[in-house]
Amino acid sequence: MTFERFSEIFKSLMQTKIEISEFIDSIPKSISSAFFDNEAITLLYKENRLLSEELFGTKLYEDIDYFLYEGMDNHWYIERNGNEYPITDIKDMLEYFQKEYEWV
Repeated sequence: MTFERFSEIFKSLMQTKIEISEFIDSIPKSISSAFFDNEAITLLYKENRLLSEELFGTKLYEDIDYFLYEGMDNHWYIERNGNEYPITDIKDMLEYFQKEYEWV
């Protein structure tokens, strides 16, 4: 996969995550829990994880998953291979991905 294609996919995943979060936040918690905190959603997440790990590899998938679900709203640093990457937005994260992973 080329880095350009990966960037498109990553941006799309990020936009989808934002839209899902905004939608869920617009619904009263008692209703959203019934629809989104259940076994079907858990299994869909597991299915997505299996496919994503196969597509991206475990290490890259874990970085993507962390950024989308834990780190997107925070400022943090990644230290890898003697390099330090301050992450404040998607541009920083893509720069990290481009430098630390091999692309075809």
